[in-house]
Amino acid sequence: GQAGLSALAENAKHMGVPLYADAEMVFTSKGTSSGTVLDFTHSTVPLQPTASLWKTDPVFAVTPSAYPSLAETYADCARNLGAGVSLSQLGNLLFADYRTENTITRGEAKALAEQAFRVLKENGVSVAAESGNLYALPYLSLITHFPIHAGHLADYDREIPFAAMLLHGTLPYVCPPLNLQEDPETVLLNAVESGSGLSYSITANLYDGLFDTGFSYLYPTLYENLCAEMRETYQQVNRTLDGLADQEIVDHEALPSGLRVVTYEDGTKVLVNYAYSDIVYEGTTVPARDYVRND
Repeated sequence: GQAGLSALAENAKHMGVPLYADAEMVFTSKGTSSGTVLDFTHSTVPLQPTASLWKTDPVFAVTPSAYPSLAETYADCARNLGAGVSLSQLGNLLFADYRTENTITRGEAKALAEQAFRVLKENGVSVAAESGNLYALPYLSLITHFPIHAGHLADYDREIPFAAMLLHGTLPYVCPPLNLQEDPETVLLNAVESGSGLSYSITANLYDGLFDTGFSYLYPTLYENLCAEMRETYQQVNRTLDGLADQEIVDHEALPSGLRVVTYEDGTKVLVNYAYSDIVYEGTTVPARDYVRND
């Protein structure tokens, strides 16, 4: 409840850990049968306590004209909570409103989304968002669900962490939650290769209450089961990427052997081995499906 959320915010502040409350702005589960785009006043939409995807219930896209007023409300809520705001999918989804009255084009929707981001930033609220379209980047303090691998929608010879090479050292970003991935081992290697921070989706209570609901995908999120794994993974990645957060990525090599060599501006190299056998690079052995730092 609200008391627990306030306690979480206070503990995060005491520990110096940034907290972002998820504020859904693109979709809502409240709608009418008259259309798929919902028009409403910001007073009816509170901060959402969880993720932005409903898997079983109907969802409605919020008309972009509501974005700025929603941002004003979320800014007030964030200040009262002492937290930042995560606008989640507003960072990577852009919808027009083609109803006959008050039509909003994609260009106008982009301007309204930018206005919403600007409202939060001008109110001193830190903002996070998923993926991060170009128009959102100037307003973000953190990118979540950062694209750390190719979308597999086209043929290509090899992948390079292009977005990471552009943004690393400029804007913090974290990979999609590792414990919700089909292949968490490969996603972890992708994250290290792109210099990404890690993320997990965790819950405090048992799965029983989520079964057969729109949030059943959260079944592998119990903190008690993940705590040791998260601690070990974070410690290993932190040792590998320590001191590199503000460094630009200046070179990337994809060797035929399956080894990726990522070079930072201070000369540090991070070696990521996607192969299922050990690889020796310039005298350094990189274990199979693992990564090492080479200063």
